[in-house]
Amino acid sequence: HINKVVLRPNWVKVNITKDFSERYTNKIISVGRLEKQKDYGFLIKGLKKTDYQLDIFGEGTLKDELISLSKANGLELQINEPVSNKALLEVLNNYKVFISTSKFEGNPKAVLEAMGSGCIVVARKNENIKEIISNNVNGFLINDENELRKIVNKILKDEIDFENISKNAIEFVLNNNSLEKFIMDEFKEYQRLNSS
Repeated sequence: HINKVVLRPNWVKVNITKDFSERYTNKIISVGRLEKQKDYGFLIKGLKKTDYQLDIFGEGTLKDELISLSKANGLELQINEPVSNKALLEVLNNYKVFISTSKFEGNPKAVLEAMGSGCIVVARKNENIKEIISNNVNGFLINDENELRKIVNKILKDEIDFENISKNAIEFVLNNNSLEKFIMDEFKEYQRLNSS
């Protein structure tokens, strides 16, 4: 029966160790496998000839191709081996901007972890990401490379105070995807099953 199925989104730890104003102003982070689905080519072209450094944490078959593409586009790229979840949460606290250019996602844990670490997420618009990010509220949704560049410039060049978007992202994760919320929902579900 359909009423016996319960959908549970990913849960993540909220981990803030660094104030938003103390984070990198010239580095951007992205996390994920170096494969076509993540579309890092879109990201590299979107940041071409900027003075930012793109730090990607991930491994995959496209590593050499992405290094060549970043050189051709005049973008400083640092590809890092994947790190443990605990280490990643610490790393995220150093960045103001996290970018996801995936063509499609399920319930993207890396995006939720970035939000829970106070990063401003700039994500390519797709059906699943729209369930998490409200444009200009708790992150930014983009359609093309020019939009990507403009938004990143606004955030990192401090044209506007974006700390509220960071706070809204943290609040969203606390209300929808925190471990505590997951445990409470699970507990309520067991109580409901016991009483039926």
